[in-house]
Amino acid sequence: MLYNALIRNNMNIKIPGIIVLVLLLTASCVKNNNNKSEEVNKIKLTFNKEQTFKIVQFTDIHYKSTSARKQENIDIMNHVIKSENPDFVVLTGDIVIDPVEQGWKEITKPLIDAKVPWTVTFGNHDGETKIKKDVIFSWLKEMPFFIGEKGTVTGVNNSAIPIYSNDGTKVGFVLYLFDSNEYQSTPKYSKYDWIKFDQIAWYRQTSDSLKAANNNQPIPALAFFHIPIPEFSLINEQNKEKTRFTGQQFESVKPSRVNSGIFASFIEKNDVVGVFAGHDHENSYIGQLGDICLSYGQVSGVEAVDTSITRGARVIQIYENKFALESWVRTPDMNEKQYHFFYPAYLSDKGKPPHPAVDAANLLPGLRYKYYEGEMGSCADISKLKIKKEGIVKGISIDMAGADDHFGFEFDGFINIPETDIYNFYTSSDDGSMLLIDGELVVNNDGSHSKQMEEGSIALEKGYHKFSLLYFDDYMGNSIEIGFSTLNQREMQNQDQLFYYQELTLDSK
Repeated sequence: MLYNALIRNNMNIKIPGIIVLVLLLTASCVKNNNNKSEEVNKIKLTFNKEQTFKIVQFTDIHYKSTSARKQENIDIMNHVIKSENPDFVVLTGDIVIDPVEQGWKEITKPLIDAKVPWTVTFGNHDGETKIKKDVIFSWLKEMPFFIGEKGTVTGVNNSAIPIYSNDGTKVGFVLYLFDSNEYQSTPKYSKYDWIKFDQIAWYRQTSDSLKAANNNQPIPALAFFHIPIPEFSLINEQNKEKTRFTGQQFESVKPSRVNSGIFASFIEKNDVVGVFAGHDHENSYIGQLGDICLSYGQVSGVEAVDTSITRGARVIQIYENKFALESWVRTPDMNEKQYHFFYPAYLSDKGKPPHPAVDAANLLPGLRYKYYEGEMGSCADISKLKIKKEGIVKGISIDMAGADDHFGFEFDGFINIPETDIYNFYTSSDDGSMLLIDGELVVNNDGSHSKQMEEGSIALEKGYHKFSLLYFDDYMGNSIEIGFSTLNQREMQNQDQLFYYQELTLDSK
């Protein structure tokens, strides 16, 4: 059964093990920004006229309605909501401690008063209270502006929430909610539990159904849950000293020690661009692992222990039908955005004037190359050798090499930049490589090493720019790959009509 058929039926349809949340197209509904209706029976999330949609993530509030500091929590939420005017709010676990029913009524009042749609993913402490999660969820379902479904798999509130295009005709983004569960019953494996196989199967089947109804193209998505997955520890190891990492880290990642494979499914389904969690109060960083952004929320509650991080919220802005997002932190003591992050290109130099395009005549598709053979330990050694052969190649390729080891290439020409933007380039090479645009070193992947990826960003104007790539192979394996991404393009690799060389004229000889 196709997803668009489900929408026309205006009902919640259960697909084996799946609940896809389908919303009325014709009922009066809560809209984004300042067009929020009083009608709350049916809620349809849509992108605004600028084709953007803003989400606020509150996490780890640890609210106690008996605490003398409880109003501080409410004030923080009111400040963030007033400052950001979100289209949707996600509470990612460990929200209310005690007393439960009164606490949930008080902590959700800022959302209801603001008439902003909202949802919850439960944390490990939410399951420790005297009242269990399924009972809490039944209360939440009756509250105004709440969106979510209990689900038919492990946990409570495993939901797929669609965000529709501005004209309301199709799904432009999906929000996946997962219950990351609580504690492992067999602690010798892990203290914390993990997302179960039936939850992963639910996600995979839902993703496949949405893709089938979208001309077999994946729909961009975000995932929210409380306990971070093990891959969160990789982004700070790989990217902390590079461009694709920002925010605060004051403790180690505390995931389940068992990796049940949800991240591998995100990679395979190729739809989730961002994963957002809570749990570790001393962490509020965001980074990238490959093509997926992994992010902590900003701890929100004043009762959350063991943290010096300023309380606030994470803000996420997404774009209609684009595999892209922006994210930043909002706190009451700062008026500007903090730790601003852009995906898929982390634009650390956003605002810098772009390199102007060059006037280039007599261009033909391809690149000029020079091929060398000999002992090399760095890209600087290439030019010390004699040219073995040269010619024209359509794209980046080392198929012309005449040796298995100890050879090098210089590629020169122009790259055709489709739009003015900031571009995040990478090279993946075995051994060394260096990529230059307009004479500026953008990616330094030099040295004798096994296959590894390095990256860098540069602002470029639409049009042609001088392009140069140096590559050498030392021994034991050889490969070179380049690609780039922007806010509007998740990844491009060696595309046709990307590289050009200048035909030599009598004047240029």
